[in-house]
Amino acid sequence: MGGRGASSSGGFGAGGIEREALADYFRSKGAEVDKNGNVTLYHATPKENVEKIEKQGFKGTNAPLASSVPEDVQPRTFFSLTREDVWDGNGSDGYETIKVKIPAEYLRQAGKERPTEVYVENNPKNNGRGVWIPNAPATSTAFDRMIVKKYLKSKEK
Repeated sequence: MGGRGASSSGGFGAGGIEREALADYFRSKGAEVDKNGNVTLYHATPKENVEKIEKQGFKGTNAPLASSVPEDVQPRTFFSLTREDVWDGNGSDGYETIKVKIPAEYLRQAGKERPTEVYVENNPKNNGRGVWIPNAPATSTAFDRMIVKKYLKSKEK
């Protein structure tokens, strides 16, 4: 975990190979990933929420996920992997897009129906060094384990 300034998420994602596999996967979807495995993400929100989010962190929702994702996860915040794909309030002038960095191991794919949308469980907050960390570990999903399995197979070749 050196240099990241964040503690391990525990369980899935705690090891280097899992982080590397997830970072590689998100890079393949067009995301910017720094050398520490932090993924740059975008979140649109009503302008009046921006200051509160910057001070207190995100407050997740239990909004439904895509049909390919189980519903047994904690409150979550949705992000886009690219600026071009961020939901912007359907063009409303009352929205602003926030750019954040979150370690790859905390990200979960929102579903195959939305390939550039991810979610983070458990209310991410800025750690004071520009990286946003959830207040509890993420729930592992079959999708995440599949990414690691495919990554390891590709390295065998």
